[in-house]
Amino acid sequence: MAIDCTNLLNLFLNSQINPGKYFSLVSMKQNKTVRFTIISTLIIIALFIFCYFWFIRPIYLNNLDQNRSISIKKEQTIAFGKHKNQKQVFEIELEIKGNAHSNLDIIISDQKSDKHLASVKGKNLDFTYKNEWYDDSCFVTIIPRNATGGKAEIICRFLAVE
Repeated sequence: MAIDCTNLLNLFLNSQINPGKYFSLVSMKQNKTVRFTIISTLIIIALFIFCYFWFIRPIYLNNLDQNRSISIKKEQTIAFGKHKNQKQVFEIELEIKGNAHSNLDIIISDQKSDKHLASVKGKNLDFTYKNEWYDDSCFVTIIPRNATGGKAEIICRFLAVE
């Protein structure tokens, strides 16, 4: 099996005679690649900024949360309602933090029925509920298993379209 070196020799000689013929095309392709990368990066950043200011940010700025602090000694129901300027509610975010000396049962309901039941261990309470919600109000019932005390903070946010 013989190796044909004439093509390789011609390629080498041509590159020695006119080196700009080969190297300028490579450098032009690299410049186009760098230019394309920079432009596409700027477009992605601009799209992110646009989505943040027009979609993500208004959801949280226009839908303020409601805070309630409670003492955990007996069964109690806390009511939350949407703000006056909110129109159609589509989601709820509910967070319960605090400390309790016993385990708790939590019932989340709307005006019609119970939507979620949960049991939370005492000591450091950390409960989060995020789900679809289409009612204007929410009722959170907290039932301590042993009425020995503790404190909790309930944070509720109705997410709604403008």
